[in-house]
Amino acid sequence: MEDKKKVGRPEKITKEVLTKLEAAFKVGANDTEACEYAEIEPRTYYRYLKKNPDFCQKKAGWKTRPCLKAKFTVYKNLDDPKLALDYLKLRDDEFSTKVKSEVTNTTPQIVVATQSDADVLQRIADVKPN
Repeated sequence: MEDKKKVGRPEKITKEVLTKLEAAFKVGANDTEACEYAEIEPRTYYRYLKKNPDFCQKKAGWKTRPCLKAKFTVYKNLDDPKLALDYLKLRDDEFSTKVKSEVTNTTPQIVVATQSDADVLQRIADVKPN
C-alpha cells in the first residue's frame, strides 16, 4: 500500500499552539495576548474557534482560573486583620470608606434682587470661599 501524502497547507493550529493558548488563558491573557504568545495571527485563531466551538467553552473556564485563585488566596488569608478589613471595605457598605461627592453648577447666575435683598447679597458676596 502506498502512503497518502497530505495535500494543502499544514495546519497552523498545532498541539503546541493549543498548549500555548491554554497556558496564556490560564494566566488571564486576552485573545490578542494569547495569540501573540502562541505566535499565531488572530484571524487564524478566530477561524479555529468557528470550526471548534468546544474550545470556546474550555477557554472560558481557563480564563476564570486567575480570579478564582485570587479569591481562594484572599479567603485563606483572612486571618490577617488588615486583609480582612480591606476585604470588608470592598464588599460591605457598612465598612466602606467611599466618599460621596456632588457636582454643582459653577456657572455664575444672575440674581435679580429687590432693595431689601441687597444687604443679604452683599454679606454673601463678602464671604470668601476657602
